[in-house]
Amino acid sequence: MTDLCFITTCRGRLAHLKDALPTFIAQPGAGTVVVDYDCPDGTADWIAANHPQVTVVRVHDKPLFEIARARNLGVQAANAQWLCFVDADNRLAPDFADRVRPLLKRGFFYRPSPRSIDASGMCICHVEDFRAIGGYDAVLQGYGEEDVDLYRRLDMLGVKLAPFPGELLQIAAHDVGLRTQNYTVKSVRLNAALNQLYCNVKLDIARLKGLSHIPEDRRARLYAQVSEGVLKAYAAGQDLTFRIAVAQQRTNLKTELTTALEYHLRLTALPQNAPQNAPQNAPQHAPQIAPQAAKAP
Repeated sequence: MTDLCFITTCRGRLAHLKDALPTFIAQPGAGTVVVDYDCPDGTADWIAANHPQVTVVRVHDKPLFEIARARNLGVQAANAQWLCFVDADNRLAPDFADRVRPLLKRGFFYRPSPRSIDASGMCICHVEDFRAIGGYDAVLQGYGEEDVDLYRRLDMLGVKLAPFPGELLQIAAHDVGLRTQNYTVKSVRLNAALNQLYCNVKLDIARLKGLSHIPEDRRARLYAQVSEGVLKAYAAGQDLTFRIAVAQQRTNLKTELTTALEYHLRLTALPQNAPQNAPQNAPQHAPQIAPQAAKAP
C-alpha cells in the first residue's frame, strides 16, 4: 500500500490526459489510477502501451459519462491511505506530493487554496473517511454537485476542510462544450441546479429520519423524481415547487398527519442555453409548476 494515490477519469479527454498524466506519474512514491469510462479515444490501450505502471480500470457499454460512479470505481482499484482526485486536464507541480504529504492528517480533507471553480472537483481525503460516507453518490447524472455533495457528507462525518497550496496545480483551458458532450442535459447551470436540489432533498431526508446512509436504489428513485420535476418545469418555461412527504402519522382525530419538505427552484432566470428540446421563448416571469407530492425513499 502506498500513502498517496492519484485517481482520474477519462471520457473523450485523452488529449488532455496525455499532457497531465506524466505529472501524476512523476510524483515520488505515489500510485496512479485512470478510469477509462467507455472512452472513444482508446485511453486504456494508450496507457497500457505508454505508461504500463499506471493502474487502468476499463468500463464498457456506457452511453453517458458518470463521473461519480467512475471515481468510485477508481477508488476500488486504488491501494493507498490517501486518495487524490484529479481531472484529466489537471497538471501537478513536480513537488506536489512532497509539499502536500506533510499536511495530511486524519480528521481532515484537503482542497486547493485559493479555490477555483475549474478545480472544484480536486480534493484529497483518507480512504477510510471516503468509505465511511459511501464514496461519491453514483446516482448523480450530468454536470455538477458530485464534489460538493462529497464535501458536505465528509463535514457531516466530522472530517474538516483544510487547504493545500493552489499554486501546485495548473488547469488546461478547454471549451465549455467538453463538460457536457457526454451528458443528456447540455446546460451546465441547469444540470447543476437539478443536482443541487436532489442533494439538498436527500440530505434533508437523511437528517429528518436519522439515517447515516440511504440505499442506492432509493436514491435512484428520488433522483428520477427530482429530475422529472426540474426538466418538465424548465421545458414549460416555469419555476418549480417540489414537495416530498417524509413521514405520516395517525392522529387522535383518526386523521393523517403528514410531514413534508417543500423546495422552490427558480428556473425562468436561466439563460436559454439548456437542452435543445427546451422552449427558446420561455417567459421570464412564469408561474410555478408543482408536481404531485412525492414520497421520500
